[in-house]
Amino acid sequence: MDSLRHYSPEEAAEFLPVSAATLRKWIYARKVPHHKLGGNPSFSTQDIRAMCAMSAVAPLPESTPAASGEAEPPQPSEPTNPRPGPYLTVDEAALILRCSTKRSSHLVSLR
Repeated sequence: MDSLRHYSPEEAAEFLPVSAATLRKWIYARKVPHHKLGGNPSFSTQDIRAMCAMSAVAPLPESTPAASGEAEPPQPSEPTNPRPGPYLTVDEAALILRCSTKRSSHLVSLR
């Protein structure tokens, strides 16, 4: 009855690429499925499989070629605003405030 077997964090760490200490931190933060038996944390086989599935990386979908056999040129995407929200560069803020600045790579919030 493997489905009834429960593993301690030390035993579960043998199946996972993390340490028992990391598992205990994740248990405390409730980041991973686990059980409390008699106040002690434990992992069922299903819990360990669920943790393995949480780290799975899905492959990217394959692109389909155009019907004529030639590759379609990439379509331009919508321009994105690199500075979301009401932000100014330090130079822009210095012009508004009529002061000088030493660096121009930071953003200043208008809040």
